[in-house]
Amino acid sequence: ALPIYLASCRMYVGASGVINGVLKNAHEGLANPRLIGLFTFLLLGCTVLPLATLVSGLTHSNLQVITVSILALLLAHYPRTAAVIHFKQSWRAIPFHIPAVFAFVLLQWVAFFSHLAGHSYSWRGRT
Repeated sequence: ALPIYLASCRMYVGASGVINGVLKNAHEGLANPRLIGLFTFLLLGCTVLPLATLVSGLTHSNLQVITVSILALLLAHYPRTAAVIHFKQSWRAIPFHIPAVFAFVLLQWVAFFSHLAGHSYSWRGRT
């Protein structure tokens, strides 16, 4: 079947738009006291940690650690790879998945501490 295109949306233009958009909505999402610790643990533990353990396994020639790390990386990248294929996104999204998750978590913490300090962010004229 041919795809039917009903709508198009581009939320962000450029890096500053992405950063401001994420910071504006972060407290209502993950950057609140109930969720930030848990999601930091899950996001970094499922994406960044396997890369770190892979490097460690390679450094120490530990085949078991290397194998588990590669499996974890494959599992962590499966949803991103599936999205790239299904939505015809750029293949560059796959290797940049880990840095993007790390940056997202960092922005959540920036928003969390900014909210505690009484600072709010605006994006497209909305706070």
